[in-house]
Amino acid sequence: MQHIWLILNRASRAVGDDWEAKLVSALEARGASVAGTTDFPHDPLPTPETLTAAQVDVAVIAAGDGTINATARMLDDWPGKLLVLPGGTMNLLAKSLHGDASPEAIIAVVSDPPASRQLATIEAGEYRAVVGAIVGPAASWVHAREAVRKSRWTRLRRAIRLAWLRSLSRSVHLYKGRQRSRGYRAVFIHPDGESLSVVKVRASGWTDGVRLGFTYLTGTWETARGVEVSCAAEIKIAEPRQTFALFDGEPVRLPPYAILRRGQTKLQFVTTL
Repeated sequence: MQHIWLILNRASRAVGDDWEAKLVSALEARGASVAGTTDFPHDPLPTPETLTAAQVDVAVIAAGDGTINATARMLDDWPGKLLVLPGGTMNLLAKSLHGDASPEAIIAVVSDPPASRQLATIEAGEYRAVVGAIVGPAASWVHAREAVRKSRWTRLRRAIRLAWLRSLSRSVHLYKGRQRSRGYRAVFIHPDGESLSVVKVRASGWTDGVRLGFTYLTGTWETARGVEVSCAAEIKIAEPRQTFALFDGEPVRLPPYAILRRGQTKLQFVTTL
């Protein structure tokens, strides 16, 4: 790494007051110079043209999966590399690239030149996820999670009530061949090798609905009851209306009969594993 551009969220609760200074110190110890810093979402993300003009070869991002997704989309045609550091709540992508190492430990072991690879993605029209997608009414639990992150307890109660109601009263159907499947409360999808890994979750009563929400707030869907796990080349949603979904934690509305497929980034992601 010679010239780097730092992308972070200074307001993130996942970091401390001296977090940015530690990152810069660790980068400079490796001989890197900081050509610029972006405080997202307060500042707009840098464009490929901006990074090229600044002679940046590695962009360093410490943020949540949603911010990483937006950055990866912005820089997909950029010939440099993106170094993802844990700076969010779950840090799923950072863990897949570096394990459970701290940001400083990751920076210390980045090779010169940095080893990198392209990432498999989930794509549905204009939407893309590099970590995972959640499709179905239980995705409405995202509003409860945001309330927890921001300590908005009144909003949390409303969000939990709404998520329970939607999780138990609605469902999403998929196509199995030409047949419409049974209804699921949530379908969790992530890239897995050359295919998509699919976790389909059912909830048949109030207790299951509570458990479903709890697994989303504290862990992963795979720990919920009534789970079916499979792999598929693509996922076809059998709904004649828009379907609520989360792509890397960001809410989207998929069009009727949307198809989710495996894709791949053009951007190279630095890995230390």
